[in-house]
Amino acid sequence: MGKAFAIVLMAIAVWVAVTVYSEGTDRAFGGLFASSQGSSSLDSPANRSTPERAGEAVQRAFDESQDRFDRALGETR
Repeated sequence: MGKAFAIVLMAIAVWVAVTVYSEGTDRAFGGLFASSQGSSSLDSPANRSTPERAGEAVQRAFDESQDRFDRALGETR
């Protein structure tokens, strides 16, 4: 019985961890794990999930790369 309880407890822990990772602390479980110091705006980085913040960082890096490329081509013309 103890082993079954431990397996169920580990499954619940993995589910909670994956939910917090994918949703972010402010959205997961109604903000249960959110800090009270964050702003109430949904546009703040604290209120976006990890994949959303990562996607925005990749987009910013791509835009900066394109800008550098365009500036380099503009100087050689």
